[in-house]
Amino acid sequence: MQGTAKVPNKVARALEVIEKYYDGAVDWLAKLYDKESGGFYMAISGKEDPCMEPAIEMTCWGVNFLKTYTRAFDDMPDKFRTGIIEFMNSRQDKETGLYIDRQGVPNSREVARNQAAALRALGHFNAQTRYPHPTGTGAACEAMALMPQYMSCREAYVDWIGSMDWDNNSWTAGDQAQSSLQYVNMLEPREREEYKAALFDWLERRQFDSGFFSPNIDFNAASGAFKVGLIYLMCGRVLPNYDSIIDSIFQCYKVSSPRNPYFVRNPLSTLAQIKDYSPQACQKIRERVEENIDAILKGFGDFLCPDGGFCAERGKSMVSFGGVVGSHGLFEGDIDATLMMLTARRAIYNIFDEEPKPLDTAHFWQDIYGG
Repeated sequence: MQGTAKVPNKVARALEVIEKYYDGAVDWLAKLYDKESGGFYMAISGKEDPCMEPAIEMTCWGVNFLKTYTRAFDDMPDKFRTGIIEFMNSRQDKETGLYIDRQGVPNSREVARNQAAALRALGHFNAQTRYPHPTGTGAACEAMALMPQYMSCREAYVDWIGSMDWDNNSWTAGDQAQSSLQYVNMLEPREREEYKAALFDWLERRQFDSGFFSPNIDFNAASGAFKVGLIYLMCGRVLPNYDSIIDSIFQCYKVSSPRNPYFVRNPLSTLAQIKDYSPQACQKIRERVEENIDAILKGFGDFLCPDGGFCAERGKSMVSFGGVVGSHGLFEGDIDATLMMLTARRAIYNIFDEEPKPLDTAHFWQDIYGG
């Protein structure tokens, strides 16, 4: 790939290397699909274990992989579409309308994430939920009994936001806050906006001069800013103090290196979001990416596995995801880490107003169904 007017040669050469990291990703994904259930497993070792099964988020990520990073939907067999829809429908509770996995007892965060994942996957196929889902008005009152305790009132909600360890783990704190919007969106419109206003007021009082929501300058703090940035994005707002966030993200590359794929993806996705705020922010981010491209590139290679996927830590996959055990923690790709690395790849292209080439799925459906 040669540099274009927008992509400097140094970045273009790094992207050529990154592209090669995905040569086996599609073949790896095909092995994770389960024709019988219609869902995706998290890792190959999980598929080989009869005690493990596909799950809602894993399946959503498999669909996202195909929809976002390939052209597989162009020649998708109808049985794949119906298989995904039936898989999700089989996990929707008739009484509550919520999507619940079959393994373990989910906590409030996992329940919230499952709703977002199931609705997103169904949306890719323009499919309806089998039963009414408690999102928005109408079904909201029936869902109130399912709400976590922190949703009992705005004061309890703000207290809960503030009770998390923002100083040392703003990534998890931000993730919890972002997931809570699934519950906030179940409220009636007026109350919904009041909860959001309380959340934004707390966040903006919490933000440090660095732009982060932790006093630290590290990839966890950068990931906290990423999660908070998603909250602002979901609500159509601009992330405050974004110029400071740019400086702090690139300071992270000077003091450490990503220890997991999320620390590769999160800062890049945040930069891709901020890039669209102003021409000055865009120019600054592009210059800083070029200056730091060697450090960014290293993060991609650190998590590539022999099977073609990417793992959650150097040398081993994630064991459980969304409360569902999905692998044996081997040196193998898992679907969450692989999707994170695909998102990181796209973020670099987006920073330079380019789109990555779709991954080759010429044999994908044949690999799944034969023939």
